Amino acid sequence: VEMESKQDRLARSALIDELFDHRTWAMDLVVYTPREMAAALRGAGFLIDAIEDEGLPLYERA
Repeated sequence: VEMESKQDRLARSALIDELFDHRTWAMDLVVYTPREMAAALRGAGFLIDAIEDEGLPLYERA
């Protein structure tokens, strides 16, 4: 997920864990800000590269 946020990555991760606290399934949910995405694309962001190359948007807000 790419979205604006004033929280740092650790705080966003904690919030996601709280929202899905009682799940009984495995889940990998990654949330990056546009700034973090841009930095990862310039660096060695292997996960970001794979998402950009192979991922499909499931939802886009207009």
